[in-house]
Amino acid sequence: MIENVDIKNNEFENYKSKLPKLIKANDILLASARDAKELLGFNEPKKILILFQNQAEIRPTGGFIGSYGVVELAKGKIISIRIDDIYNPDGQLDVKRISVAPPEVIKFFLKENKLYIRNANFNSDFPTSAKEINNLFEKATNESFQTVIAIDSSFISKFLEKFGGIYLSTYQEEINAGNFTERAQFHSEVNYQEGVSEKKSFLTTLGSKVLEKFFSLKSEEIGTFADSIYELLENKDIQIYTNMPFLSRSLGNLEWDGSLVPTKGDYLKIVN
Repeated sequence: MIENVDIKNNEFENYKSKLPKLIKANDILLASARDAKELLGFNEPKKILILFQNQAEIRPTGGFIGSYGVVELAKGKIISIRIDDIYNPDGQLDVKRISVAPPEVIKFFLKENKLYIRNANFNSDFPTSAKEINNLFEKATNESFQTVIAIDSSFISKFLEKFGGIYLSTYQEEINAGNFTERAQFHSEVNYQEGVSEKKSFLTTLGSKVLEKFFSLKSEEIGTFADSIYELLENKDIQIYTNMPFLSRSLGNLEWDGSLVPTKGDYLKIVN
């Protein structure tokens, strides 16, 4: 009989609060398992594109794309991680004289007659923007991605909060959860130098270190970060587009793919 079950009230409330997370986690894990062979490159190597969005300079999918990472997987293992400034593949579009017409708003305000990857997240629906970005990367670098993930600085902040600071020898300083926002602002605006293309941006350098550390975490360490990842997905600080059928459907159902959801009201689109 249920009345004879001894459950402390606070334990029950704790379980009840975690149940929605467990249901969502179970859904995404099942979908990932069904797409695992393809996703993890067992049939052929796969590449994941990770976009770093700076929400201090707001764009339709969350922020300005200043840098990106490419993670290559084969036979279930990470075989390479590469981080780069977004202006490098954009430069290849110029070198190859590739021209894709931009939205009229970009043409009017930025005075640019072609679409660059850094501005290609102009559609508020992330899967639509991700496909456009993928198309431009393929034209610029001959690389194609089955999965595109956008993360913003909230991911970096949460990571530093959980796993401690990271020392950047390029800048001769340690970046931690306490000083991250201020140092990012300083290096991107106060200490900005026009035309210094060979010097990686602050977020590119830090982002590469965070990614390297993240992908080297042990499974139990990633488990301790699961609540933060859940929160970031819920808040759209992480958005994931993939062409893997089961995973794509699950992400859409959970509203973790950055799609615009149906609504009877209006959306407000703010672009800096």
